Amino acid sequence: MQCKKRGCASAAQMPGASTILPLGSLLSLRASASTCCGRANHARRLCRRSPRGDLDKELAIADSVGLALSVVLEKLAPAERVAFVLHDVFDVPFEEIAPIVARTPVMARQLASRARRRIRGQPTVSAAELNGRRRLVDEFLNAVRSGNIDAIVALLDPDVVIRVDSSAAPDGRAVEAHGSTTVARGALAFAARTQFATPMLLNGAPGIVVAPTGRARYALTIDAAGEKIRAIEVIGDPARLSQIDFATLNSPD
Repeated sequence: MQCKKRGCASAAQMPGASTILPLGSLLSLRASASTCCGRANHARRLCRRSPRGDLDKELAIADSVGLALSVVLEKLAPAERVAFVLHDVFDVPFEEIAPIVARTPVMARQLASRARRRIRGQPTVSAAELNGRRRLVDEFLNAVRSGNIDAIVALLDPDVVIRVDSSAAPDGRAVEAHGSTTVARGALAFAARTQFATPMLLNGAPGIVVAPTGRARYALTIDAAGEKIRAIEVIGDPARLSQIDFATLNSPD
């Protein structure tokens, strides 16, 4: 799409836009997308910026699209991310997206479809178990946020174990603790981080991700038996985080 104003081209005509524009830049295009000229000028400015914004900007981005969605988008290939965000968030036609990602309109549609499947994920547990574990994760996160140690203990198996890797531990040393009261006290130390936490699918099972800048910094895998949590693993090692398949998680039925 070409603006009639001399010298102004739309963002769709910018070479390499799919690899240059980071997630935050794509999302902030909405603020100036009311006119072709406004979108193009804003996109040019964004292409000259560093892909890492400051904390306040990244938090605003995460809030605007949902923290879980932001985490998954960061894991997509650049072309998938661009196709999905422009089409599903901004309702841009695939005919306009195609030149941005250097694909045909049909291939741009396939990119968005592939991104959509990754965002939704594939649970590895039954629907009934998924709902039950999602409720358990929600209740645990809410109890930690409220600082209610009794509510936390009530959700834990008496023999629960928590493992924290060295990248997530405050003193840089891996930790393992046992017992509901000990684990509950340790969970309360995590309370300050819960403002950046959200339930997500981790390798197909409900867990928790902490993403203070819209990017996963910690992941909590939660193993449950019935209505009790029997094991929690806190992962902060970037190499291990990169191996986790993150996906959004719907509210329980």
